[in-house]
Amino acid sequence: MSDLTAFRQPLPGVLRIEPASACNFKCIHCPTGLGMNPDTGIMTEETFSGILSRIKHLQFRVIVLYHGGEPLLNPRFAEMIKRVRPYTKFIKTVTNGSILTQRRIDEILASDLDLIEVSIDGDSPEENDQIRKNAKCEKIITAVKAIIDTKRRLGLDRPKVNIGNVRIPGSNTNTNLPPDVPEFLKKAFVGYEQDIMFRMYYALVWANMIGSENKIPENNYCDNVVNTITVRHNGDVVPCCYDLTSSMVMGNLLTESLESIWNNDRYLKLRAAIANFQPPAPCQNCLVLYPSRHLKSSEISLV
Repeated sequence: MSDLTAFRQPLPGVLRIEPASACNFKCIHCPTGLGMNPDTGIMTEETFSGILSRIKHLQFRVIVLYHGGEPLLNPRFAEMIKRVRPYTKFIKTVTNGSILTQRRIDEILASDLDLIEVSIDGDSPEENDQIRKNAKCEKIITAVKAIIDTKRRLGLDRPKVNIGNVRIPGSNTNTNLPPDVPEFLKKAFVGYEQDIMFRMYYALVWANMIGSENKIPENNYCDNVVNTITVRHNGDVVPCCYDLTSSMVMGNLLTESLESIWNNDRYLKLRAAIANFQPPAPCQNCLVLYPSRHLKSSEISLV
């Protein structure tokens, strides 16, 4: 593995920026919710401006304003959307929906966002609130409807609205196919079917969330270290969207260029390790390399 030049990559098409690593939920399937995130906070104006200065000459296919926390905790979130628009044609975010007041909805709809995904988990409102501690499912459903109602009133086509639903499988659950849309969500959004896309998942194992299984991976290619770069709220660059705890910091965009970080020694060694079926410990439960690996109910506390 001495010659790493073969693992150099052109600049990625997807940039992820974390408006906030803090979160007001304590989700039982998330490292942030479980208190594993070593540095939670809100991205400052100085940090955000510094990041923009480093990418001002670049264009990205997608910019995602989200990572390990709740992005709407950043009071400048709508302004951040407007300010990244010159660098991409598509802007997306993911939110727990708890702060979607009508004022925040109006700000977001005026900000030129392309897609907002709201997380509602489980098979019922009760299970959602059990998994996503501090959540009130009915309030979040009402907020999603308010986004769509306001879009309709204003005659807007964007942002598109997704509902992301995570289920925690049991030990005998067949996870080869995604779960079906739960009945409670179908009933909750009667009359809104044309305005929502449901995205169904089984819970994944985040980096360093539980001990490694130390098995040879099923795959040796990871698109996250080839086509995506993720910048945390403090400017740290981590290798993928599954590293919520900064277990593998590759550099800091406030002090280094994106180009120098993207093909530095740490990135090249990581890509080489993955290609050689020897991924580092934080990658050893990841469903990208281990597609059959999901977080099971026996591995977390549902109480």
